[in-house]
Amino acid sequence: MSNAYLTQTQMFGAMDDASRKIGSLIGSSTASFHFKYARWLRFDPTNHKGVIVKQGTTLALPNGMAKHFTNDTPIDLSSEVTTAGKDYFLFINSIGEIHAVLDKSNGTGNYIGRFHTLCANAGTMTMISPASPSSGITVGSKYLIKPYRQDRDPDFYAFYNKEVTAVSAGTPYDVITTQHPLSGYLAGDILPESVFCITFYPDTLHEDAMVYDKTSDIFVDVYLQSGTGVNTKSVYNATHTVSRQQMNHLRDFMQVGKRLLDDQEFSSIALGSNECTAIQGSADKTTVGGHVDTNSRRMISAIGCEECCGYLWQWLSDHVGCVTDSWGTRDGRGSFGQEYRDFLCLLAGGIWSSSSYCGSGSRDGSSPRSAVNAKIGGRGCVQASRSTQNGDVYSAISLNQSFVTGAVSCAVGATSCVISDARLTPNSVVDVEFENTSNTFFYLSTTLSNGQCTVTFPALTEVTKIRLYVRS
Repeated sequence: MSNAYLTQTQMFGAMDDASRKIGSLIGSSTASFHFKYARWLRFDPTNHKGVIVKQGTTLALPNGMAKHFTNDTPIDLSSEVTTAGKDYFLFINSIGEIHAVLDKSNGTGNYIGRFHTLCANAGTMTMISPASPSSGITVGSKYLIKPYRQDRDPDFYAFYNKEVTAVSAGTPYDVITTQHPLSGYLAGDILPESVFCITFYPDTLHEDAMVYDKTSDIFVDVYLQSGTGVNTKSVYNATHTVSRQQMNHLRDFMQVGKRLLDDQEFSSIALGSNECTAIQGSADKTTVGGHVDTNSRRMISAIGCEECCGYLWQWLSDHVGCVTDSWGTRDGRGSFGQEYRDFLCLLAGGIWSSSSYCGSGSRDGSSPRSAVNAKIGGRGCVQASRSTQNGDVYSAISLNQSFVTGAVSCAVGATSCVISDARLTPNSVVDVEFENTSNTFFYLSTTLSNGQCTVTFPALTEVTKIRLYVRS
């Protein structure tokens, strides 16, 4: 800095962030911080082993300060993300660096989010989608696989907006062929829809291996169910859970805060999967994730769900009819009451022995919910949670209003200064924003006493600007 002192203009810069939404940082009882977007942690379209922190995001640091991101900031994690089919946890340390760890207990700093890595190479893939007949879609045009808006989500819009390579016209619907969004992704790459953060997440007991589906606004398990009860999980290479009644799968998911998919949700999350084929070898592999079909094509949907079609039937929540006009103990015990008639539930996806019958639209409505079958499993989901607007509302002390008698000045090398103003009520809270020469912002919460606020400078080189935010 050329000047030895901070002028009043430098101390209290113009408030250019009044439009920032406020979000309460989970785990912090002393401060609230700004999040312009609920989904501020994103995948990096140019680096499959990196993430991006969106512009306008402010994250708390372990030392009581915080870092503000003035631009979309890519975070390269290639040296840390080395294992396929696993969840990684993201932490920010005291100097604002973001790191990824496999074991959450080994994280250093504040937890900010997580993601899952692809379990096996996707290979070069195309996919098909249904479209309304005579929709005007032609070869060479673009087809949007998931309904992201270009102005709000340009990264996901580009990820799903694919060139049409073939159109098969039909009376009920046209079939559109495009490149698969995950085509070319390698084992260990970050699944784009698996990236979530402390303000956009699946609120479940087990968040492992889940991806977001924009169409349904849900998080869904990447893998078929493994485990039962409180150990119900989505885990790569685990043994699938089968031979259970639909109501038992339902209760398994209820115990971990999830539920079964319904008919429409399954169609959405399975879009992009192998269609009219079964798993290679046409046999039960017993484990989940990473398999290919009879055409050696990876069995993965557009959002990253594994083995939706052609492996196991999957129970849905939909009831489609009933059989047996009498009361009966349908759940095997009757401790929670009996059922008059045995209700039929939808199965989705198709099984390893059905081949050409399998697909994202494949359904079977002939199985009562009390059926026990080694060819039927389940997949869990939960509604997406957002917490962007749960924080305190701030009002800014505007530029050119005096805070001390006479000119405001503070030596660069000073460790603190005192700010007084009649409008600052005793025991209220002020957040102080510091800016250094690299335009990185930090926050520090300070409690007022008798209308005075003591500001302690952080360990930054050349503090060039200070702003204050008062809790309302």
